[in-house]
Amino acid sequence: MTSVQALDDTQRAVVQLLLKQGKSYHEIAELLGIDADAVRARAHAALDALGPPTAGLTASRRAEVADYLLGQQSDAEREATRDHLAESPAARAWARSVAAELRPLAGGDLPDIPDARESEPDENEDGGEPLREDGPRRSPPWAASCCSSAWPWSRRSS
Repeated sequence: MTSVQALDDTQRAVVQLLLKQGKSYHEIAELLGIDADAVRARAHAALDALGPPTAGLTASRRAEVADYLLGQQSDAEREATRDHLAESPAARAWARSVAAELRPLAGGDLPDIPDARESEPDENEDGGEPLREDGPRRSPPWAASCCSSAWPWSRRSS
């Protein structure tokens, strides 16, 4: 993990243009005369350098979170990434660590990183039926008088 100041000049310049000036990958590509994919690759390399080791987080997920932090996603992509961050401790930890490094450049303009989502209880989580609202099941009152001695297995031996 490194600080923004320790990034190479091109990575730092791309991150600054993205965060301080709100430029898109395409706008930076036009400005620098390079391909937008090259700009995106430099931005992702910078965030990879700023973040902790990436155990449990694939390169494609890091790229998704990087685009989220840098404001380079559509509304639908942003919502999907937020959902993933709420569900993935590894993604959330990586995003929070990188955001802490980016905050001096971005000020308050970084997107929020959601807390862990509370899992909704599954009514069949224990593998059985949901409990009845009227309490436990009981035998009807007439069963004790008519049936208890009629069956051989229900008789007690003395």
